[in-house]
Amino acid sequence: MLLELNRELNIEDIFAYADDIAVCIYSVNQLRDAINIIEKWGKKVGIPINFKKSGVLNIAPRINSRKLIQGTSIGNYSIFEKYKYLGLMKN
Repeated sequence: MLLELNRELNIEDIFAYADDIAVCIYSVNQLRDAINIIEKWGKKVGIPINFKKSGVLNIAPRINSRKLIQGTSIGNYSIFEKYKYLGLMKN
């Protein structure tokens, strides 16, 4: 999965630890591509995604990108202004 994500993103933008992953994304299209890669990999290896513990954190909105609004979602992933990852609150 990391190799496939690295085709779409810089490896420095992928943070993975055990069964957790965080990815820095720079566009909504890139976000959709990353979600597809991660979901396909999860199905392939039999690791289901826990959508209750998954989400999108919009930390640096770009002026020209589609606005990600808290309380909405992209697919099964809710959009947040704050998110807890590996025990640390991010915003």
